[in-house]
Order: sequence, then C-alpha cells, then structure tokens
Amino acid sequence: MKFTGITRTLAAFLLLAVSASGAFAQKTADPQDGSDGVILGSQVAAPQEMLAPDPPLVGTGVIHLGVEAFQPYSQATTWTRSGTLLLYSTTAGYQSFDAPVTLPNGAHIKQVVFYYYDNDPGYDAGLFWVTVSALSFTGLAAPTVSTTGAANSIRYAVMTNFPDPIDNGSNSYFVRASLPGNVPVALKSVRIEYGYDTALPAVHNP
Repeated sequence: MKFTGITRTLAAFLLLAVSASGAFAQKTADPQDGSDGVILGSQVAAPQEMLAPDPPLVGTGVIHLGVEAFQPYSQATTWTRSGTLLLYSTTAGYQSFDAPVTLPNGAHIKQVVFYYYDNDPGYDAGLFWVTVSALSFTGLAAPTVSTTGAANSIRYAVMTNFPDPIDNGSNSYFVRASLPGNVPVALKSVRIEYGYDTALPAVHNP
C-alpha cells in the first residue's frame, strides 16, 4: 500500500494501544487508522487484488451497494462524481466514506468484492469491513484490502477472511473506503455475498 501522511504522534498512540491491549496485532498503513472511529484489527491473511472478469458468486445471498449508499465520515470532506458513477474525494489527504450493511442474523459472509478505479501509480485506496459493538465507542476494521497499481479500467479486490457469523444482537456493520484526494482513484460499488453454515429449519405447513 502506498499511503502517506501518517504522523509520528498517531503511530506512537497506536503502538501504545497495541502493547497495552494485545487485541489488535497488526497496524495498518492507512492514515485514518485510529481516527474516524475505526481501529484496524488483525487479519488471518491479506486478501489479494483480483482482476476482471467478474468474480463468480459464492454465497446463496447477495447485496450490491452503489456509491450512492456511501457518505463521508467528516462533514468537511468534499467529493465529486466527475461525470461518472464513481466516487472521488476532492479533499486533501485520505478521506473515509462509509455505507451501512444489513444482513440476516447468523449469516456467514463468504466474500466482499470492492469495485474500484485506480489510475494513479503513487496512491491507493484502502477498503475495510467494520464491525461495531453496541457497547463500544469504536469499530473494528477487519479484514481489509487495498487497490494496487494503475490502470484505466474498473477493477476489483476481494475479501474472504470472515471467521464470525453476523450477530445483529450485539453488533452493527458497515463498509469503508479510504480515498486519496484529488487523484484518479475512486470507488465504484461493493458486492457482499453470504450464506449459512448450517441448514435452515424447514417450514412445516399443517
């Protein structure tokens, strides 16, 4: 990842938090880590960027979020569509854009596909799945993936490391895109696929 602009103060704070709690074993290069209400969690294995053609569906259920569902975390953040249905940040530095996700309780996420445009060799976007406990002030971002390289086309990156089923009784969920400002890097959409690890009970009609 080619993120820039992490301050030494923020890095020192995050290192102290990791040492004190042991809950978050891996630090991200995302300059928004530790701010905007999200802390990066450990990930079992880094998901790899995928290229076209479109990845096949692997879940029995699927939802697809367009960029219309995303809102900037900060009210000071500006953005544009640049005559397309892509979402670009026009505020300097990396800015966070969030969209809520509602899935059936007990569902297991099979994969999350982030569609993006990245035609800048010097900047990448960070993409995050965030779990927010009802009893916590912050969210846990895991797994994560980033855009890579530069190409004048829509590409996608896939997340597959989701060990825990959806728990709507205790958590809420959203997806986040951390976009660099004023460069040709943008979000297109997010596809979320899910299923169930056990068979659902049969409905008996007497």
